[in-house]
Amino acid sequence: MKSTIQFRGRVVTEKLKRSSSKALAYGLSYAKGYAVKRVSSPNYTTVMSHNAGKLVEHSKPGRFPHKGSGALQSAIGFEIMPYDPRGFIRGRFGLREGHNAVRGGFDYALHLEKGGRFVKKRPFLVPSIRNNKARIRSLITSRLKALLR
Repeated sequence: MKSTIQFRGRVVTEKLKRSSSKALAYGLSYAKGYAVKRVSSPNYTTVMSHNAGKLVEHSKPGRFPHKGSGALQSAIGFEIMPYDPRGFIRGRFGLREGHNAVRGGFDYALHLEKGGRFVKKRPFLVPSIRNNKARIRSLITSRLKALLR
């Protein structure tokens, strides 16, 4: 008696690719939500100053930036890159290209993240990934394990 086992590798591979991309998007979405939430939350150690006749709250250096107009929050995003020939799934997290807040204030957002000559750094992107690396990894892993069940 002979048994035949058929394996539809291409179908399984494509399903795994789609599920892996969705899992990565889920993890990056969590990082985006964390960054947006932290930028929108008030910093209780703020400095007040007058700017063009308005009272402005500045966040303390080293902390998440204080919310101003909300443009910085709306510019935070992520994208999943197409598969490369080696089979890696890649995602980008940061400021969305082409967004109005990025076009007009990209230098400002970059100075907040990295610091500059006159601006002390108030990082908001890197800490969102670094502080949640284990959580993001577990979200991605749990999504992939659910696929294999």
